[in-house]
Amino acid sequence: MIRNFSVSDFLRAILVDHHYMSTKRNRFDSTSDSESEGPSRENFYKRPREEYSLSHSRSFAIERRNDYSRGRRGDDRRGRGRPQRERSPPPQPRSAPAVGVKLDLDFTPSTTPEEQKAFLKKNLIKFVVGNDVPPPAVTFEELNLPENLMRQIRSNGWEAPTPIQAVSIPVALKGKDLIGIAKTGSGKTGAFVIPAMIHITRQEAMQRGDGPIVLVLSPTRELAQQTSEVAQIFAPSIRCHQCCVFGGAGRGPQVMELRRSPALVVATPGRLIDFITAGVIGMERVNFLILDEADRMLDMGFEPQIRQIIDKIGPNRQTMMFSATWPKEIRQLASDYLVDPVHMIIGSNELTTNSSITQIIEKVEEFEKLSKTVDYLSDKHDSKIIIFTKTKRSADDLADNLKSKGMNALSIHGDKPQTARDYVLNKFKYEKRGILVATDVAARGLDVTDIDIVVNFDFPGDIESYIHRIGRTARGTKEGTALTFFTDENKNMSRKLVKVLTQAQQTIPPWLQEMASFTPRGASKQGYGRGGYGGGYGGRGGYGGGYGGGYGGRGGGGYGNRGYDRGRGGYGGGYGDQFRGYGGGYNGGYHGGGGFNAGRNYGQPQQQPGGAPPQNFDGPRY
Repeated sequence: MIRNFSVSDFLRAILVDHHYMSTKRNRFDSTSDSESEGPSRENFYKRPREEYSLSHSRSFAIERRNDYSRGRRGDDRRGRGRPQRERSPPPQPRSAPAVGVKLDLDFTPSTTPEEQKAFLKKNLIKFVVGNDVPPPAVTFEELNLPENLMRQIRSNGWEAPTPIQAVSIPVALKGKDLIGIAKTGSGKTGAFVIPAMIHITRQEAMQRGDGPIVLVLSPTRELAQQTSEVAQIFAPSIRCHQCCVFGGAGRGPQVMELRRSPALVVATPGRLIDFITAGVIGMERVNFLILDEADRMLDMGFEPQIRQIIDKIGPNRQTMMFSATWPKEIRQLASDYLVDPVHMIIGSNELTTNSSITQIIEKVEEFEKLSKTVDYLSDKHDSKIIIFTKTKRSADDLADNLKSKGMNALSIHGDKPQTARDYVLNKFKYEKRGILVATDVAARGLDVTDIDIVVNFDFPGDIESYIHRIGRTARGTKEGTALTFFTDENKNMSRKLVKVLTQAQQTIPPWLQEMASFTPRGASKQGYGRGGYGGGYGGRGGYGGGYGGGYGGRGGGGYGNRGYDRGRGGYGGGYGDQFRGYGGGYNGGYHGGGGFNAGRNYGQPQQQPGGAPPQNFDGPRY
């Protein structure tokens, strides 16, 4: 008769067999010469069933799982899966930070003192402050650079230093702090990358877990990537690793790059602060700091992050600061963190345009912009063109319209993913022709040297952005063209635009000159300009700003008639045109002073220019 086995009987049989085989294996593995005593298989089956309860089976299952888990073979090599490689521990910083060594290298100039003065004068280079300033280097050979660096310089096609490189590299090789004021496109990237590479070779060798030796702070990810590309040209020649970290991209790959202990890191302030806070990167070894386009970083609100980063860097550092302008905030930052710097200005101290750029200003209505853009570009098929718009949506819409006309147009702005932006920039950079429609996100640091034409489809909000935009063309010794559409809404900028055109010796259209003559001083400062007294040019448009009080600040409209009563001002104290103000509506007439009624100082007749009523005007007062 066949016996029916229950589940418990089945488990008991398995457990007995396992226990027996384990004991037998232990007997043969024993180091003793005498044979260990152990029960036979039959004796195991004669043991009471209660010794092999379900609780025993559970504990056995857990033990077996622990012994033969995936990736672990066990003593008898009956595990499943491949053995896992032991993970290397995270990099640990060295017990004592390496001591940085400042550069102090001399060179023999190939020019006489008279030739050096002529070079500085020709290139409008002025040293504002500086002690023991070395002479400019007009050739790379006289700098006595390492041969491997010289080989890369020649292969990159750098025949001679640009003016800013000629004066900045010798100062940096002397280990001095530097303030360089220069326009965009002057070659300042090479002015700090070459000294940075030589500085790295003079430092103690990098160890696993070390932070960078050289840190470059850039305002935008595009500029950071372009700086990193230049650094990568020279990094292999000195056998160092460099990397670039920036926002708008995945953190994982950047963390992996930082784990490799790069000697040079190019970073945007926001992402770098994130990594410092997370403990991914340390600033202990940084002793060569570059602030690239410092004015732009402050404009973007990065001053707190910049100060936080610099405070984590030791005082024994060399700092190079480059900026296109020299505002109060930059002066304060330099005063706080630079020690006895050499302060140089390449070109004018004021922000000016390149005289090699032909600037064309065309007055249009808003609805005419698209048709005039298409007409202008219709015969420019072999040109590389960048068009700037004010909004992201208008950039996409304009690119779509141009593509519908058969033109090769792409758009780029801050809302596009990083991969899409990289694709568009690389495509535009390496093709010989094409159209890129961009917002101001690409106005600074766009490293494309062969742009033929810049079109300001929308005039920017300030004259500095205008200068930076058109600075994308006429790089180096090349010439370029900048076409700008100017509407009545931009009239507040007319006075400053005339000044820029005059400094660059450009032709000024008569209509623009006339518009500027009727625009009060300070009108371009949106929300703070005045439109004159009484009526005149818009009735002292109070805080409205602009030509006749501008459109500015709906409710700022003036202090009333010569300060008698602060008014609501309709359209900010006066709509105004080039002949007279319209008082900013009825509120502007009575309170804000403007148009036909503001000729009176609230009851006191007063002659006003630009179409204001005569002194004996007895018309109604609004």
